[in-house]
Amino acid sequence: MPPSTSRCTVATVPAASISSAAMAVQNLLLAAHAEGLGACWMCAPLFCPEVVREALSLPDDWEAQALLTLGYPANSSTLRAASRHALGAVVVRR
Repeated sequence: MPPSTSRCTVATVPAASISSAAMAVQNLLLAAHAEGLGACWMCAPLFCPEVVREALSLPDDWEAQALLTLGYPANSSTLRAASRHALGAVVVRR
């Protein structure tokens, strides 16, 4: 493989690391759902990173991207399936 001419790294392109974390979190949420787990993505680390770092005792050089809560619903019989619009009602084809 030829040497890279790009000087971009994850450290110099923070958006790349954020979007990579977002894709990983999305896959975790889908996997949790497939296993019957309830899950919630909280983006507090993006808005108050110092508070999250202190609350979780994270090292100073860590940059948390998300907080995930996972668990089994307390009473799944009271949950209702999400209603969805027909695909044709939300997709535009041109």
